[in-house]
Amino acid sequence: MRHRYRKGANLERRLKKSLEAQGYTVFRVAGSKGPADLVAIRNSQAYLIQVKSNRISNREIKRLDELAAKCGAFPVIAIWNAKQRRWEVEVYGAQHLFVRGSTENSTVGT
Repeated sequence: MRHRYRKGANLERRLKKSLEAQGYTVFRVAGSKGPADLVAIRNSQAYLIQVKSNRISNREIKRLDELAAKCGAFPVIAIWNAKQRRWEVEVYGAQHLFVRGSTENSTVGT
């Protein structure tokens, strides 16, 4: 269990650093058992981000959607694809889906 927590925390920190390099202000919700692991803000738009190393359940998606709707944010799911060494990022409520080839170049929003 501890190993999974550490792996998740490391992925959260990696994505946080990448988003900050792209100009986002990012807050990590450490030890999160809630719907979002990161909150990213840029250009007055908030993104609630759930970071995963594998798949996400429908229940988790629903919780993230509900919270994002309450606060006017975009719900985002960022899944680390270890095989291809890249983030697969889905922004719900937006008109686009971003998938980029490396951790340093992952993009959320425009």
